[in-house]
Formats: sequence, C-alpha cells, structure tokens
Amino acid sequence: MKIVGVGCGPGMITAAAAAAIAGAALIYGSDRAIDLARPYIREGTAVHEITDYKRLRSLPDDAVVLSTGDPMLAGLGYLGGEVV
Repeated sequence: MKIVGVGCGPGMITAAAAAAIAGAALIYGSDRAIDLARPYIREGTAVHEITDYKRLRSLPDDAVVLSTGDPMLAGLGYLGGEVV
C-alpha cells in the first residue's frame, strides 16, 4: 500500500501526492481526507471511507491510503508501505 499525505487543509497537497492519487485505482481515507483529495481522484476510482483501521495492513499493494497532516509525525505512517 501507499500512504499519501493530503496536507493539513485545502491546497496543501504536494505534486507527488496529487500524482499518486490520480494514478490510484483503489483509495481509502477518512471523510475529511477524501474531501481534500477529491479534485485529484479520477472518475471510476474505487473510493472507500475507512471504517476499521486495524484492517488497513491487509490492503493490496496497489491501494492508496490517504492521511491528513504529516503521516510520519502523527498519522498512518506506522502502517508501513511507501509514504508520499
């Protein structure tokens, strides 16, 4: 899986994060993170709100998990995988 930081608010997504989101076929995130990423999500992408954080470790390698703020400081970086 790939952990993608969507910034701390609107307009704070990096170019690398925007590209990762645009290239994703499967996205998971909180309602807030999905809203921040919405402009970069392609039509037809499967988007799911996270309901069970414990199950995130079992996502497929091509899944993108959206994280607000800095995923390595206080976010989902603990899950492993590539962090963007």
